[in-house]
Amino acid sequence: MKIDKNKILIFGLDEQNELASEIANKLGVELAKVTVKKFSDGEWYLRLLESARYKDCYIVHSTSTPVNDNLMLLMILVDALKRDSAKSITAIIPYFGYARQDRRNNNREPIVSKLVADLLATSGINHSIFMDIHAEQLQGFFSFPTDNLSATTLLLNRYIDDIIASNKTKKVLNEEFILVSPDYGGVKRIRALADSLNLNIAIVDKKRTNINEVEVGEILGDVKDKNCIVVDDIVDTAGTMVGACKLIKSRGAKSVTCIGTHPVLAGAAYERLTEAFNNKWIDKLYITNSISLKPKFRDIKQIVTVSLANLFSQLIEVDQTCCSNYYSICNDYQTSFVEKLARCQKVNNEHKRKYKK
Repeated sequence: MKIDKNKILIFGLDEQNELASEIANKLGVELAKVTVKKFSDGEWYLRLLESARYKDCYIVHSTSTPVNDNLMLLMILVDALKRDSAKSITAIIPYFGYARQDRRNNNREPIVSKLVADLLATSGINHSIFMDIHAEQLQGFFSFPTDNLSATTLLLNRYIDDIIASNKTKKVLNEEFILVSPDYGGVKRIRALADSLNLNIAIVDKKRTNINEVEVGEILGDVKDKNCIVVDDIVDTAGTMVGACKLIKSRGAKSVTCIGTHPVLAGAAYERLTEAFNNKWIDKLYITNSISLKPKFRDIKQIVTVSLANLFSQLIEVDQTCCSNYYSICNDYQTSFVEKLARCQKVNNEHKRKYKK
């Protein structure tokens, strides 16, 4: 698909310049130039160094730590583009901060997700693309068009590619795969996926005792002698994930692989994940670069980062050429995974017949 490179601008801010640069390279354009400074009192200054007049502008920017600074930078850039007569402003927000504050759990609490959605609308965004936003209903908070895509099948493709590359297909049977939700909140996320992949699911029962603290209970489903794939959208302090994987392994799971779209990795995440890897509770953790991985995590060989650049560059091409839709791209990844899984099953069946004789 060919796009008119003179009609688009790709922006990256702060730490997301890495992902934005990858996207720009795949599209064959340079990142748009912006000056960003911080005054001594903490205020941000931003100035466009090239004209955005009558151009389609794409901002690649997660509102991750520092959340408030990144959120403010995004809105300031949008305002600058709007005042420079940009034709359209699309915010590609791989990780949406404040997504977990989407309801009132107690009296006299705010719904911050709605507040942030209103702020983004006021700033002048025309369209937003999210990746695995914490809850689908969050899209109802926005007064402009939004799309929420999933990176799960992208991560599953890398997982199955690694299995095929390491020649372990003989040991991994299709019927031994099972998708696991580390809590009840993620059940909807994996149920549709499990149905389309013809896989069973299991659920880990947990109780949140405090903010960032959980108590793991029991497993609903049979994980014994299964290759378990634990699917979650956010890996924050890793308490939920590690607790679930420890329990799964104690119930006789053959292997435990984790898939988490957003590597927030705050608090005691490093210590918990290191312990989990050392004790073989988790074999591998697949994440995306929706948030730049912190330096101390980059040396952990069990953490595999899968770039979103190819997916987002395809989305921009689709947006510019109107030849398809966003969701068809994600479906392609799912189809690819199903085909690879079937290939593994075929190899395994042949292997079983051979040794049965």
